[in-house]
Amino acid sequence: MSTPDESTNADLTAPGGARGASKPAVAILGGTGLIGSSITRAFLDVGHEVVVFARRDVDDHRAPLLAGATVVLGDARDSAALGRVIDGVGHVVNALGAPHPAASAADPLAQFDAELPVLLDLLERLAARRGVGLTYLSSGGAIYGDVD
Repeated sequence: MSTPDESTNADLTAPGGARGASKPAVAILGGTGLIGSSITRAFLDVGHEVVVFARRDVDDHRAPLLAGATVVLGDARDSAALGRVIDGVGHVVNALGAPHPAASAADPLAQFDAELPVLLDLLERLAARRGVGLTYLSSGGAIYGDVD
């Protein structure tokens, strides 16, 4: 595992990565989670180099899914760290976790306060990088509102 400060472009663009390769390197934000780890495995299985950016280390259950990926631990709210992770990739998957629907119902604005600044930062960074794709996974926990 590496921290955002230890991650280098070489991690993201080695053979099979974005530079001079047939398949672009992919950054998976939230790649140690339930959905993100499966997406990571799918990209690895078809030959992409993958860098995972997550706030939690890989657990034993998901470790096999992430075998072969570079895992960088950090917080996506750290704009500089986010920038380093996506530098040199050809595609970004935003699979950042969201609160459980019950937690969202209790405080619906908290989810937006946590997720929206990261998404806006990511979109601004990607707008400056022509040709970099984005897959955004949205969890709708906060849209349920008061479910009682």
